[in-house]
Amino acid sequence: MQLNKVTFSSQGVTCSAWLGIPEQPAATPCPAIVLGHGFGAVKDALIVEAKALTRAGFITLAIDYRSFGESGGEVRGNLFPLDQVEDFRNAISWLQARDDVDSERIGIFGMSFGGGIVIQTAAVDR
Repeated sequence: MQLNKVTFSSQGVTCSAWLGIPEQPAATPCPAIVLGHGFGAVKDALIVEAKALTRAGFITLAIDYRSFGESGGEVRGNLFPLDQVEDFRNAISWLQARDDVDSERIGIFGMSFGGGIVIQTAAVDR
């Protein structure tokens, strides 16, 4: 199973991500999960979880928040939770535009500090 590097835009900043597609092509669009890392980490810290979820049949998108890892943005490593919420929301929108994703079945997963980010994201994004 392989993850492919992709990018998406979040409020004009290019964010980097790992995209996982299940090996068995689905007859219908797949559910998806956006994964976000904790403070001081990057998307590579989510590879084990992303691969496990992809093997289970989910399309996965493990993201670097803006100013982290390979994503654009300044000041590097700046953690401003409302920006990270917007990065999750824009990652969800990016997935919803894909034909292979069931746009009504997209979940979010946060590791460590990312867990707080997904709670806020769920509170403001339908």
